[in-house]
Amino acid sequence: MEYLLDSNSLFDAHEKWYQPQVFNSLWDFIGSKDCIKMGQFVFEEVQYPEDLVNWTKNSFKTRLLIPDASVVNEYNKVMDWIKQSGYWATSGIAEWEIVEKADPWLIATAMAKNLTIVTLDGIGRSLLPQVGMKVKKKNRR
Repeated sequence: MEYLLDSNSLFDAHEKWYQPQVFNSLWDFIGSKDCIKMGQFVFEEVQYPEDLVNWTKNSFKTRLLIPDASVVNEYNKVMDWIKQSGYWATSGIAEWEIVEKADPWLIATAMAKNLTIVTLDGIGRSLLPQVGMKVKKKNRR
């Protein structure tokens, strides 16, 4: 199995649970495994703190996944699903339509390359959509 990292899993692990000064061997392990990948847009989101930026650049420069035609095809499917799902309001859809937003590219890359996403989305925040699932619009009170 191969994995695709979301930036929030790195930020939270780095700052809260697995600080590199204590869990350096874990970061070395993650940084050295070819089965752990990162997409270009997630890579670009990692802009702080400096030691995480440096670790990301050193660890993923050879495992960085740049969107190809298969990823772009899946990206279009993701965006179509988001627009048609009935789950997001117009303002939410507009956020997903920002080309630099990493989440739809993360999903599309995982779909195109058959990768498992490693994320912390959904823990008290907005969820990554389960593309292809039938989602009913929630009552908003």
